[in-house]
Amino acid sequence: MLSLRHFLVLALALATLACTAAPGGPAGSAAPPVDLKFGIGFGSISPSFTPVYLAEEQGLFKANNVNMELVHLGGATFIQAATSGEVKVGSVSTAAAVGGIAKDAPLKIVAVTIMPPNWVLFARKGSNIGGPQDLKGKKVIITGYGGSTHQMAAIVADRNAWDLQKDLTLLPVSSTEAQIASLQRAEADASIMSRERALDFESRGLGNIAFEFASMTPVWADYVMVAHTDLIKNNPDAVRRTLRAYFQGAQLVRDRKDLVIKRLVEVHKFKPEVAEEVYKELQYTKDGSFDVKAMEVVVDNLVKVGALDKKPNMESLYTTQFLPVKF
Repeated sequence: MLSLRHFLVLALALATLACTAAPGGPAGSAAPPVDLKFGIGFGSISPSFTPVYLAEEQGLFKANNVNMELVHLGGATFIQAATSGEVKVGSVSTAAAVGGIAKDAPLKIVAVTIMPPNWVLFARKGSNIGGPQDLKGKKVIITGYGGSTHQMAAIVADRNAWDLQKDLTLLPVSSTEAQIASLQRAEADASIMSRERALDFESRGLGNIAFEFASMTPVWADYVMVAHTDLIKNNPDAVRRTLRAYFQGAQLVRDRKDLVIKRLVEVHKFKPEVAEEVYKELQYTKDGSFDVKAMEVVVDNLVKVGALDKKPNMESLYTTQFLPVKF
């Protein structure tokens, strides 16, 4: 049974849809349905994308007249799919989005979904790592080169005046299972990962959270929504409706803790006590608005790690025409 608050969110979505004019149509006419693939810039399901999952499962995309198919893609694969036109809209790390756009991927950042980084340094059991200052000469797992975890490693090296290439051994390992195996076999001393994943690893007795990068990067833009430039030009209302559904999903995360906890346990297989802690980490922007300076910090770090040859024109990376998202 729907709670009153949940019912009101869905009712608002339907009411907003009824008042939305179709492109070129009279005011008050229903927007025509649109079929889209929503690219999730992660190779497997992740709690970070809970608003997207809820938007699909709770009918928010459909309430906004969007027939949405969710597709999980790694960051680089996401950019390839967007370039080919297979994916027209989605959510991905800021690093992946900026890296792709700077290399001529036909995308624009249309909203920021997560601002502060929820990346942590997870120390393997028995590694004697108490914080980033202990990483010199150590083997550290990152999810891949050029991405957010690589940037966190670069920030650590920069703050400690280390040579990133010589003083740290970075091991790109993307899947959860492979990371667990590497830590258990002591092939790595530590891993840079999302806090929700680290909480799960702690509950398995694999080690402990040694450091949270949010304290080192107070200004940051971690995840964004992007849209294909063709979609922005030819059907901006579809972008607007997609954003509306996403942020209605984010509102459900805030309003329906019971629904989210149930999903974390049943879908993500977290222990109930871990799910409670993970829920606290699911923090999203209210309406997609962002500080350009936060994005610029990410761009500067991409140049620093060699993911970009030079700093691109910041205005080429994003559009604010859909902000703030109204829902």
